Amino acid sequence: MSNTIEYGIGRISGGLFNLQKIVLLILVSVITIINIAQIIGRYVFHFSLPWSEQVSVLLFIIIIMLGASISVRTDTEIRIAFFQFKNPVIQLCFSILTDIISLVTIGFFVYSSVEFFDHSLKFTQLISSIQLSYSYVFIFLPIGFALIGIEKVFNIIRKIFIIKQYLN
Repeated sequence: MSNTIEYGIGRISGGLFNLQKIVLLILVSVITIINIAQIIGRYVFHFSLPWSEQVSVLLFIIIIMLGASISVRTDTEIRIAFFQFKNPVIQLCFSILTDIISLVTIGFFVYSSVEFFDHSLKFTQLISSIQLSYSYVFIFLPIGFALIGIEKVFNIIRKIFIIKQYLN
C-alpha cells in the first residue's frame, strides 16, 4: 500500500516538476527574445518597444514563482542550518519540522496573496503600455505560493518514507 502511495506521489510530483520546467524554459526564451528585440530596436532602429519593460516584469514574476517551486522540489532552497545531527533519522525528523514551519509560512503567503489579488479585482488598475489589468499579474502570486506549498508537502511525504525505510 505505501509503495503505491509513494509511487503515485512521485508521479504527480514528477509530472508537475516537468511541466514547471517546460513553462520556465518557454518563459525564459520569451523574455530573452523580448529583451533582444528591445536592444536591437533601440540601438539599430532607434525605436523602443513601449511594452517590453512591463511585459518583462510580468514574466519575471512568473519565473521567480516557478523557480522557487522548482528549488523546493529539488530541496535546494536557501536555508541556514543551525543544527546538524549525526543520526540521519533525527536529521530527517528535524528537517520535517522545519518543512512544517515553512509550510505554515507559505500558507500565510497564499492567504495574503489571495487577499491581494481580491483587492486588485475590486480596485482595477491597468498596466499602461499593454492595457492589461494588474489582477492578471497578481493571480500568479497565489498560484506560485500554492505550487511551493504542494512541493513542500511532497518533500515532507518523501522524508517520512525515507524515515520509514531507516526504521525497517
